[in-house]
Amino acid sequence: LQMLRSAGDMGDLGDVTASTSRLRGAASAGRIFRKSFLVAVTNPKGYLFFAAFLLQFVDMTQPLPGQYATLALVFVLIDVTVMGVYAALGANAMRFLRQRGAMWLERGCGIALLALAAGLALYKRA
Repeated sequence: LQMLRSAGDMGDLGDVTASTSRLRGAASAGRIFRKSFLVAVTNPKGYLFFAAFLLQFVDMTQPLPGQYATLALVFVLIDVTVMGVYAALGANAMRFLRQRGAMWLERGCGIALLALAAGLALYKRA
C-alpha cells in the first residue's frame, strides 16, 4: 500500500553523484575492486560453466594452454561487453526514473505485489 501511495521519491538512489562521492569516502577503489574480485573468484558458478560447457570446444590433440587462453579471453571479452551494456542501461534507467518514471514504477510494483497477495489468499489446494 505504501508503494501505491508513493510520490516517486527515490531518495539517495536518484542522486548518482552523491552515492558515488559517498563510496569514495567510505572505501577506496582498490579496496572495492579487491572485494569484488574475491567474490568473483570464490564463486564456483563460473568454473562449473567453464568446465561443463566450454570444454567441448577444446581439441585434445592440440596444445591445451593456447586453447584455454583463447577461450578465457573470449569469455572475458563477452562478459565485459555484457556488463558494460548492463551498466549503460542502468545509468539510462536511473536518468529515466529520476525524471519521470519512479512514481509509476513504484505504483506498478505495488499493484503487482497486491495481485500476488490476493492470489495467495484465494489459492485453494486441490
